[in-house]
Amino acid sequence: MSGSRRFSGPGRTRRLKSAPTLWAAEARAARRRLRIVTAKERLHLAIEELSESEAEEALRYVARRRDRGRALLEWLDNAPEDDEATSAEEDAGAREAWAEYRRGESTQLFRTSAVV
Repeated sequence: MSGSRRFSGPGRTRRLKSAPTLWAAEARAARRRLRIVTAKERLHLAIEELSESEAEEALRYVARRRDRGRALLEWLDNAPEDDEATSAEEDAGAREAWAEYRRGESTQLFRTSAVV
């Protein structure tokens, strides 16, 4: 067998890999590691390295984040409509701001992201 030797011990035989075979296996593993580029793939590898207690803590963290996002969305969905009357001055300011936006004169102060 090319690249390996047989070793006989008490009652069993096993194959020892030669150094070039081990180096080739390590090179293949390194190539596989280099192909991992997505965040989910990196997260999957990180999770596999966690102890059981660390994994439980991570699950609790994810559940809290998910529940908090759902609670906010539920709160916003159930919020009462703003039915307070506006003044003529407020209406004029809103019309002026909308016109500025349409002309491209507005500036985005910050980006918001969806809470899932």
